Amino acid sequence: MLKSYRDLLTWQKAIELALLVYRMTEGFPKREIYGLASQLRRAGVSVPSNIAEGYGRAGRREYLQFSLSSPRFAERVGNANYPGAKVGVRHFVTS
Repeated sequence: MLKSYRDLLTWQKAIELALLVYRMTEGFPKREIYGLASQLRRAGVSVPSNIAEGYGRAGRREYLQFSLSSPRFAERVGNANYPGAKVGVRHFVTS
């Protein structure tokens, strides 16, 4: 029985993603601190935040609405990968 959103495997994996994004962006050039690094960090944190918020909602429909928005934020992290690689941020993988 789930007692909290923290018991959800999807939330746990989303937290791992957020931590990975933070570690990855620590070495970004200073010129990217308020640009790409900030955008990536916000998107990374949005994934587990949406899962947690959806879990706290009253109905299944609301839960699904928030949970289904999480992949969009994860996709934002992946999307920012491409321009990051193009501007010479070495922490990105281009495949």
